[in-house]
Amino acid sequence: MKKLLTSLLALTIVVGTAFSQTSKETKQKPATQQTEVRVKKDGTPDKRVKANKKLRKDGKPDMRFKQNKKD
Repeated sequence: MKKLLTSLLALTIVVGTAFSQTSKETKQKPATQQTEVRVKKDGTPDKRVKANKKLRKDGKPDMRFKQNKKD
């Protein structure tokens, strides 16, 4: 009985690792080239500048806006 349980445990571990999810390696698109982005001392984009109005908090272009989308 002990050998049976041990073999079932080993089998489930082997099968579990064989069918586990693997991480997909995604290729990131190169950052879009923009004009000069003014940055505060703490590294966040300055929201007072008109050119920075359509950016996300991390400084990347916000894709919800038409001018930031590329066809």
